[in-house]
Amino acid sequence: MSNSSSEPEQHRHEASAKDMAPEEILRKASTWSWGIGHRTIRWTIYPITIATIFGTLIVAFLISGIVLTVLGIQASTLGGPLIVGALFALGAFVGQFWAVAHQRYRDAINSVPENQLDALDKVVKELEAIHKLMKERVT
Repeated sequence: MSNSSSEPEQHRHEASAKDMAPEEILRKASTWSWGIGHRTIRWTIYPITIATIFGTLIVAFLISGIVLTVLGIQASTLGGPLIVGALFALGAFVGQFWAVAHQRYRDAINSVPENQLDALDKVVKELEAIHKLMKERVT
């Protein structure tokens, strides 16, 4: 059984989400907070900023590892693990990027109504035929 008092709340929440501008939704989704006791720090950090920081750290660790490896015997003991760690981190970063891209692709496919899939398939076949004709003219 569903609680009838929660249904109006749910409808109000859905209506307010629909009324928000995309920028407001992005800001609310990107707001992070951290608190200890009564003090709370809130800031807005967008996904592109996180990706930029992470990418910069990977490059910095990779360069540091290469420099330490070239410097000498003692420094190379730290340089090797830095290089390997940077490569593993890069692999994880690319994996996450691929997962998000794949999810966006699936969301886009799922958002197309069932009756429009045939029309979309027809357009794709027409584009492939045009591409083939263009390729034949070039060669």
